[in-house]
Amino acid sequence: MRAVAKTTLRIGSTPVSTVFDLLGHDEDSISLAIAWGLHQSRPMLQSFLRHALAWKAPVDEVQILLHRYDRTGGITDLEILQKGSFHLIVEAKRGWQLPGRKQLELYANRKSFRLSEAKAKGLLSLSECSPEYARGHLPGKTICGFPLRHLSWRTIVDMAVASRSVSRLHQRRVLDDLLNYLRSLMTSQNQESNQVYVVSLSAKTKENWSISWIDIVRKRRRYFHPIGNRWPTEPPNYLAFRYGGKLQSIHHVERYEVVEELSKACKGIAKQPVEPHYLYHLGPPIQPPHEVRTGKLYRSQRVRCAFDLLLVSQTIAEARDLTQGRLVS
Repeated sequence: MRAVAKTTLRIGSTPVSTVFDLLGHDEDSISLAIAWGLHQSRPMLQSFLRHALAWKAPVDEVQILLHRYDRTGGITDLEILQKGSFHLIVEAKRGWQLPGRKQLELYANRKSFRLSEAKAKGLLSLSECSPEYARGHLPGKTICGFPLRHLSWRTIVDMAVASRSVSRLHQRRVLDDLLNYLRSLMTSQNQESNQVYVVSLSAKTKENWSISWIDIVRKRRRYFHPIGNRWPTEPPNYLAFRYGGKLQSIHHVERYEVVEELSKACKGIAKQPVEPHYLYHLGPPIQPPHEVRTGKLYRSQRVRCAFDLLLVSQTIAEARDLTQGRLVS
């Protein structure tokens, strides 16, 4: 049987799997994708409003407004309203992030929102953050007297799956694309990436711990770090560790989890609640064939290097520079 020809589509080096991938993967693009899904699928819209506003009445003349400017309250990601019925302001964030009080208060004080005659009004946070985490880290249950709720990407995905079963054919196609797009946004390793995230380890043992940073990696094959704020928001495929002035080992990340309690990493770490951290379970160490010195990096500097270049370079700094040159060529 003759093989079916396959056509691939890429933006630069990034594959395009759904029509939404053409928009990109930043916060504005996420808002656009969700808005189109809500516009195309009435079951999805009704489910969304039930979760976001506890709105159970029928929907009729609904307006979905994107990037709406108001001189009294900035530009919103997404607004969903039905005159005299409901008015919802949505703020979408990428990864494990939440909107702050200042931004939400700006939206809540918009004249068009504050003076609206809608029976139900509220603000909604959208991000990868779990409901449990959001409950403890959003700036409150209300903002300027209006309810503040949160939906995770996981909840949106579950909502789209349930809506798909009661949607028409065209709606199902849109929801399928939206599902694939949202799943790609949810934190996952890029299995095709040969980039290695290189970090510095300390030989010191923190107060109340009985294990050092080096032994957490060397003996327990674990490593953890905060999510975002100059740390990766997406887990790397490979981690490498340096100390003693040189590269010590490279590890494939076998699996990872998000934790808010560091003692879950391994024995010897005191119980310590923290902001969300990635906890990595590391594969066996891969040793470079020759000594790879640190080079001109400051003490705690973290860098990304191509796997092959890290193994053949004389220093980590050289591998970093060659990697950057490769990416821009």
